[in-house]
Amino acid sequence: MNHGLIVAGDDPEKIRAQSHEVLERIKQAVAEARPDLTDVSEAFRSAVGGDVVATDASVVAVAFPMTEAGARFLVEGPLIPDQIVYSGSFPVVISEGDDVAAVVERHRERHGIDPIVMVAPGLGVAAVGASAKQARTAVEVYVDALTVGQAASALGSVRALDDAERRFIETWEAEAYRQQVASQ
Repeated sequence: MNHGLIVAGDDPEKIRAQSHEVLERIKQAVAEARPDLTDVSEAFRSAVGGDVVATDASVVAVAFPMTEAGARFLVEGPLIPDQIVYSGSFPVVISEGDDVAAVVERHRERHGIDPIVMVAPGLGVAAVGASAKQARTAVEVYVDALTVGQAASALGSVRALDDAERRFIETWEAEAYRQQVASQ
């Protein structure tokens, strides 16, 4: 299906002016509606006690978590060992109006560890770290996993690591060493 803009006018200049006016209104509406992660990501950084926060408001980071498949993906667990090492096994999911500190505390109680990654469906993804590099790596690895999850969901289904596989990676000495190196 093709879409476009149709305007009419008495002369080419009036048509250009009408087209320009419509496009400016669209640009303004998009700018006003653009998701802003600043407040929620800073609240997340503060709740976790992280030094640095990195964010991603790409299309997949904003939109996929809002879908049914995306919501499942957020709670099913990691896809690959690197996701565990750099981004943690489970993100904390923050919905509009949530008390970020309270949601982070519930995550700690449930998983026994601070979250590294926060997903705010409709806003994007944030990750904390001891350095900008560590936070950026965590957010990039998680958004890569979201991208894979979105594609796999479109093709059929996603298979996250099961609990035994996940726990093995979480407690494996070689992965613990990689986590230590990654934090430097």
